[in-house]
Amino acid sequence: MPVDSMRILFIDDEIDYLKVAADDLRDSLEERKLSAEVVTFANIDEGIRALQSGDFHLAVVDLKLEPPDRSGNEIIETILDTKILPIIVLSGYRHELREEFEQHGLIYNTKRKQVEEVVEKIVEWNQREVFSFFSEAGFLSSALRIALQQTMWKHVSRYWEHIEAEDPAVLHRIAGRIAATLFHDVLASTPDYVGAGGEVPIHHGEIYIFDTPRDSLAVGDILEIEGKRLAVLSPSCDLIPRPETGPKADVVLLAFCHDLSTYMSEHPTILGQIEVIRDARAKRKRKDEARERLLKLMRQDWENPSGRYFFLPPFAHFNGGVLDFLKLQIEPYGIEEAGQLTERRVVCLNREMAAELATRFVRYMIRLGQPAYDPGPLIEAIVDAVQFQ
Repeated sequence: MPVDSMRILFIDDEIDYLKVAADDLRDSLEERKLSAEVVTFANIDEGIRALQSGDFHLAVVDLKLEPPDRSGNEIIETILDTKILPIIVLSGYRHELREEFEQHGLIYNTKRKQVEEVVEKIVEWNQREVFSFFSEAGFLSSALRIALQQTMWKHVSRYWEHIEAEDPAVLHRIAGRIAATLFHDVLASTPDYVGAGGEVPIHHGEIYIFDTPRDSLAVGDILEIEGKRLAVLSPSCDLIPRPETGPKADVVLLAFCHDLSTYMSEHPTILGQIEVIRDARAKRKRKDEARERLLKLMRQDWENPSGRYFFLPPFAHFNGGVLDFLKLQIEPYGIEEAGQLTERRVVCLNREMAAELATRFVRYMIRLGQPAYDPGPLIEAIVDAVQFQ
């Protein structure tokens, strides 16, 4: 929905022009049924401080500012580094705006330094719902705040003691993973959903792998044995070593972990769509159709809760893979073997992912255990029962 009230930051070092222009801007917007608070600053540093501490829908900035070492381009760059909001540049000197800003979809450079053009652009942007999405009070910023409160805190904090927090690269990967999940789950929702303050639906895979704190193996641990990667399927409670008796289980059940390229090579229909996407001679429409078919084919496997495969997206130093419930392996698991296998652990899944892995494996085995039967005798028995009655 377009906004009906907005707050505008106006920076121009010509004090006389600034006051007149701000009043004209406010009055003209009110004539267009748009209420506006125009906060003016002739001092550039004060304007930036106000931007940092306050919420605005829009910034209006003069390109020709004094002193010369504080150009409008530098102010625009500072604004973009500080807030999520669109910018209107006041200038008749279009060639002096940086090329990167000219190509920016939400930076508009006026042809003349006139309020009428500013008003027309604000009204146009508002009708296209720019301010309801891009601004401090907009949908995007609201979604990010909800993510910080619910995703970062509720999910990351549970695993913080197991994360290499002193490594910036690890933290960047975690933040990237969470951001990707956020935009998939939250921005696909309606604005009403976010505004209602409901909990953001988070897929439990956003930090699904972390360095394990456990001394023993558990379901979801991924081991490397003789160059192969395998995932533990045995229940965690059976794998805890006891000082005198050892673990309950004398073997550990493992599922083979294909790399993604191996999985693709075993699925010719999927591979065919990938070849179309990679084909430099293929037309854009054909590539788009191939992407849609590829997505549909992969979802058939990925979203099948009782299927043969369990998919692990790449994260940090783990390049992802496909666990195959049809290719299983058993390894001895006594007191001595338990320690050896634990040392071969690469990564482990968090509790939610491990629980889903176990659930899907059980469903798959139950499905395989259903006997094939001839329906003929069953039909005859039903007929006989009806006749008997």
